[in-house]
Amino acid sequence: MNYSRSMEIKEITHQDIAYHDKRYFIPGHGESAMLEQSIRNSGLISPPIVTTRADGYVVVCGWKRLRIIRAMGQAGFSALVEENQDDGSLFRKAVEENSIVRPFSELEKAWVLAKFKGFGIEEENLIREICPLLGLPAAKWSLEAYLSFHDLEPEVQSVVKDKNLSRQALLALTELSDEGRAAVQPLLSPLGGNKIRELCEDLNEVTRRKRINATEVMNEPEIQELLKSSQLSLQQKAEKMRYLIKTYRYPQYYSWKQRMEEILQKVDWPEDMDFVPTAYFEDQDISVTIKFSGIEDMKAKLKTLTGISESKDFAELIGFLSND
Repeated sequence: MNYSRSMEIKEITHQDIAYHDKRYFIPGHGESAMLEQSIRNSGLISPPIVTTRADGYVVVCGWKRLRIIRAMGQAGFSALVEENQDDGSLFRKAVEENSIVRPFSELEKAWVLAKFKGFGIEEENLIREICPLLGLPAAKWSLEAYLSFHDLEPEVQSVVKDKNLSRQALLALTELSDEGRAAVQPLLSPLGGNKIRELCEDLNEVTRRKRINATEVMNEPEIQELLKSSQLSLQQKAEKMRYLIKTYRYPQYYSWKQRMEEILQKVDWPEDMDFVPTAYFEDQDISVTIKFSGIEDMKAKLKTLTGISESKDFAELIGFLSND
């Protein structure tokens, strides 16, 4: 391994380290089970990196390694002592080493950017150097977006971490007002990442179109009735909430969809046949999927379809799909 000329190897002990100073510590990044097994089998192959401060040595890289050998009762060890005193460049070493273990999550990238900013790295350098280091676009919008992720409420961050939300989902969440996030936060945990993104995107679009805030949308009587229901589980409330917000965003589409479903029910459309118009009724094409187990079964189902096609109700459905 090639080390920087600003570093030298020294033999130190745990008493020499100011463990309370965690300025370069990156929490919870990567698993330690395999590392622990490696150290137990082969010893400390890659020494930790430390730097000198008034209270002693401060750990730059190698927190997990030090925790493991400390638990093993190993008092002394070799460490690379970094003479450089610049917090920003030292933290960069920590980030680069941690990125070898696994990629940072979107929320971790936000935390890293905020940490660099706290070390006084100028915005221009954050955009030009640190964003690409984290695999982010070197653009001001990217920096601003990720810094806003870092400012999310702890309850929302907990959901973000648990679901490992995508950049798009995080953007949709941060676009909501503080009050809007507080209103939807209890319903986020039962939903998957894509559904969280859709819910937030739909809610944001509704607020823009109606020129109201998310809290006003959530105070709609039917939504309040849903939230107060004692008959529904949290999962059911979350799914029904998604549906309601979508009806607010696409009122005409859901009006058509409801009308279509009512007519299909009226003509006794078979449950084992799919009647599928194009997405959002964009054109007049319709797909029908039939499952059959043999020639006779196929003929019977085609006969059923022929009978349905001759009904006035079905003609109304086709006419409405063709004209609307």
